[in-house]
Amino acid sequence: YKTVDGVCLDAFIYLPEGWKHGDMRGAVVFFHGGGWECGKAEWGHSHCRHFAQLGLVGVSFEYRLVTQHNATPLESVMDAKSALRWMRLHAAELGIDPQRIAALGFSAGSHLAASTALLERFDEPGENPDISSAANALILWSAPVYIDADGWFKQILAGKAPIDELNPTAHIRPALPPTILFQGIDDQVVPAWGTKIFAGKMKEAGNRCELHLYERQGHFFGEADRQDVMKKMDQFLESLGYFQSTK
Repeated sequence: YKTVDGVCLDAFIYLPEGWKHGDMRGAVVFFHGGGWECGKAEWGHSHCRHFAQLGLVGVSFEYRLVTQHNATPLESVMDAKSALRWMRLHAAELGIDPQRIAALGFSAGSHLAASTALLERFDEPGENPDISSAANALILWSAPVYIDADGWFKQILAGKAPIDELNPTAHIRPALPPTILFQGIDDQVVPAWGTKIFAGKMKEAGNRCELHLYERQGHFFGEADRQDVMKKMDQFLESLGYFQSTK
């Protein structure tokens, strides 16, 4: 979907049964976790397959990483915004509705998902700014959306930009996409207090924002709560009309 600085970034596409060109299906794009440092798009396999089985188009995106590409979170954000723009550019080919693209991320990937809609800067130079790079809905799991106090993020950002410019909470405003968050109370990687602040400010600005907190869960959830998260994701997308007719 993108070649930049000699790096070819792939999109892994999961198509539902009965799919055809020209469909107007809802879509879910996935951004993997790994602290902006490591990880791979294949980690989105189970999520994308799940949504494809429900009739949506799922796409898991590679993005530039600290260890593999000598990148910073700034480049990761740029790639995520490029991914959403690529989806809209190829909507007919992908058989999707360009106004029903939800961004799902886990951990660092949820920061990228949120950044597509909240951060108005950091588009890749040369791309068409008239094509929106913002997701239409956000699904954020163990989400570092309040990063001003994140020492790791500051370290790997390496002064490429002021940290506040990449902090989703600092850019909350009215008319943002509907958002749902899942957060473990005992998360030692992404503290729950930051997620609570984000959700509170989203609601104060008049945005639809659901925060689901899980007792006795850390950064990674146990199987029972994972199943509950998937159920709530489906309900959220259903409430937004993502499972409507593809004709």
